[in-house]
Amino acid sequence: MKYYIYENEILKEVSADEYEKWDSSAFILEPFYVSVKDVVYTVETHYHGSIDDYEEILPFVMVWFKDELVLRKNLKGIKQEYRKDEIEYFATFDEMKKRYDDFRADLLEKSIQK
Repeated sequence: MKYYIYENEILKEVSADEYEKWDSSAFILEPFYVSVKDVVYTVETHYHGSIDDYEEILPFVMVWFKDELVLRKNLKGIKQEYRKDEIEYFATFDEMKKRYDDFRADLLEKSIQK
C-alpha cells in the first residue's frame, strides 16, 4: 500500500503515519442534492490517498447517486427506487472540481427546466 497527500497541487508519497495525520478536508467539496422531475441526484466528493501498488494514482473521488421517487397504485405513499450510482476518479483536485461544477450546473439547469 502506498500513501499520498496533496500539497502545492502535487501528489506526494508519504508514510502511513504522515498520511493518517494529514487533513484532507480542504479537498472535499460540499455535497449537494438536486431534484429533477421525480429523480433526486446526490453528489459527494472524497479524497482517498491510500492506494494499492498496482492501482493508478487517482485519489480524488466524486460519487453520484440517482434515486427515483415512484408512486405505486398498490402502495400507500411514495417508494424510493435506487436507479444508478457512479464513481469517477481524478488525478488532481482541479479536475475533480471542474467536473463537480459542470455536473452541478447541468443538474441545476435541468431542475429549472422542469
